[in-house]
Amino acid sequence: MTIPRILHQLAKTEEIPPHLQGFQDSWRRLNPDYAYHLWTDQSLEAWVSEQAPEFLPLFLAYPRSICRADLGRYLLLNRIGGVYADLDCQCLRPIAPLLAGRPFAIATEPAAHHNQAAVQERGLNQIVCPSFIASEAGHPFWLEVFDELRRIDPSQVLTSTDVLDATGPFLLSRVFTSNPQHEQHLINSEQIYPFSKEDCWHGLIFDLVFWSERTRNAFVAHYWDSSWFRPSSGWQAGVPSQAPVHLHQPPWPLPGSEVIGRSIGLGGQPLISCLMVTRGRTHQARQAIDCFLAQTYECRELIIVDDDPHSELASEIARSESCRIRHVRLPDQGLSLGVLRNIALEHADGDYICQWDDDDLHDPARLEVQWQTMQASGAQASILARWLIWWPHLRRLAVSRYRDWEGSLLCERSLMPRYPDQRCGEDSDVVARLMQNVRVARIDMPRLYVYICHGTNTFTSDHFEPHWHQASAQWEQADCERLEQELDRRLPLLRYRQGLVDLSVSQQHPAAPLPSAVPMAAPIAMAGNGRTAAAPRVLILTPVRDGVPFLDRYVSLLERLDFDDSCLSLAWMEGDSVDGSFEALEQLQPRLARRFRRVALHRHHLHPSGAGGARLARSQGSDHSVRLAEIRNRLLLASLDDEDWVLWLDLDLLDYPDDLLRQLLGASREIVTAWRSGSPPGAADQPLRDVGGKAGMPLLVRADLHRRGLNFPIVPLQDRLGTEGFLHMARAQGVRCWALPSPPIPNA
Repeated sequence: MTIPRILHQLAKTEEIPPHLQGFQDSWRRLNPDYAYHLWTDQSLEAWVSEQAPEFLPLFLAYPRSICRADLGRYLLLNRIGGVYADLDCQCLRPIAPLLAGRPFAIATEPAAHHNQAAVQERGLNQIVCPSFIASEAGHPFWLEVFDELRRIDPSQVLTSTDVLDATGPFLLSRVFTSNPQHEQHLINSEQIYPFSKEDCWHGLIFDLVFWSERTRNAFVAHYWDSSWFRPSSGWQAGVPSQAPVHLHQPPWPLPGSEVIGRSIGLGGQPLISCLMVTRGRTHQARQAIDCFLAQTYECRELIIVDDDPHSELASEIARSESCRIRHVRLPDQGLSLGVLRNIALEHADGDYICQWDDDDLHDPARLEVQWQTMQASGAQASILARWLIWWPHLRRLAVSRYRDWEGSLLCERSLMPRYPDQRCGEDSDVVARLMQNVRVARIDMPRLYVYICHGTNTFTSDHFEPHWHQASAQWEQADCERLEQELDRRLPLLRYRQGLVDLSVSQQHPAAPLPSAVPMAAPIAMAGNGRTAAAPRVLILTPVRDGVPFLDRYVSLLERLDFDDSCLSLAWMEGDSVDGSFEALEQLQPRLARRFRRVALHRHHLHPSGAGGARLARSQGSDHSVRLAEIRNRLLLASLDDEDWVLWLDLDLLDYPDDLLRQLLGASREIVTAWRSGSPPGAADQPLRDVGGKAGMPLLVRADLHRRGLNFPIVPLQDRLGTEGFLHMARAQGVRCWALPSPPIPNA
């Protein structure tokens, strides 16, 4: 016999909770040749009564429904056969190849679960899990299971642990280990249970890179929703309870918030007004509206400003019958996007304003995460530091570089600036002004927002190509398709793509020039005392690990710099040191704070404990370069404020001239390093040359380039990482790097 192509799932009723519907759909979509049966509490009891009446007294005697569900699935697999999967199991690929030639298949829970006290107390070395089981009808394993079930009095099943012993995984584990013949039926645990409970409950699975790596070889993924012993979190399941956030403090803060809470809704929540401007994008707008309706934040409204002469979208909105949506139709007067956004703002009733672009997708948890983060951090606005970028026609998906993504803005209404009268880039101006005046929470949860390059964006396709090359993570073709299916369980992603196909949007717009580069700085004028007149503000950034041997020389060189100290800021990020570097920097901080404009010390452990090397950047391995890039990007995100320039200085430079900064700034280039290798001493009058990067050299970068998203790539860019990868990324944005003609600086 073989396992029949039948899929069984159990539910209380036929109404499946929205957050589980994507899991259910995955089984039917990927296994179209399997017959599908959803058994409700009522239909399962009726089936047991008719097809297994000898078990009906035991079935009805259980005081908890989960026990009846356990017994019911065992009976179905014994009498009918097929595949059983819990509703919180996701099918990742067709299941038939995994089961080929098997009469029975089951898997154990992740090894991390085996250390639980209840498991150890029972002497179990593995937990055989009933969340996914495949069986031919009449397999002898079930006779042993039913014998064990009958040994336990249902009236004694009172607690969750009792359930595990009486009908659940502990019972299956006892039966399984009692007969060595059963071991042949085990499937590799990682193929069915790639995540532990902690991975799911703590939100690690919301990291798309983590999810992709863990599921690479899996056929099924179980998400441990476990609603039978803990309340289901719905759409919040799998979302981190605390968002990774950096609080930006403005250089010129406005007075405190003026929010007076005039629009308080459910649970005391203030009203959030989401503002959408749309024209001629009925299909895309429909998906964005669905994303709004799916939000977990209750007290919300959607203001849609539409100057399309056609009424198709109006009909769609009317059919939705949602009291949360207000449609503002305008005559076609050719108004700019900025003006239309201001009209939406004027119609909003909320105390908070959220930009809700019509052609992108928004995770159900977006509003709630952003608002809760603002409340917890005292921020007056929030934006995403990274988001997802999707090219549906090219089958590309990426996690963006770090930058302030304007489309994700949520802000207190009283502090919200007016949008400028511009047709594109109007929201960049608003966010730039907010950064100068209000506390902004930068949230690093890319899955909250999917930006879509669909071919009719405000910017043309060439504008987005650098974003692909500069991305934090990238997936193409088959890998992209796998992630599309995962995202689709929370977002209407596949429906969005199919709609584009139906609209025959098969090519993006013709090429267009990249946005103009940031203007170059003028050479710095020097006052008579050697200091700069109206010197620019410079932020010096240094990653640190095991740096104690270099600190004295490092500080001595800093204090020797011939530059206006009131214009210099300094920030370090220390991590994974074993020589007391963090404590040494803490001791130095007051000394340097008396001299420099601002001194900040951050800490982030990223590297393996005790990893060798006195210098963070000394290793030439690509893995080390990736980690160093992550540290640099985190340091930049945590430290950059109102500075005009960023100077990257390694900790172990042996020497550089007192006028280092004046020389670099005097080059009047957006990116400049010192020095061009091989230049003879005294060759300062040689012309600048376009160069590649060299590790360890001081690197000066115009701060606005970093604000635009130019950072250190964590995936190879043209086979380059580190500084060279950074410079390749800069070139992709149309910015060249230059080197001063002077002798090279040695490193320790």
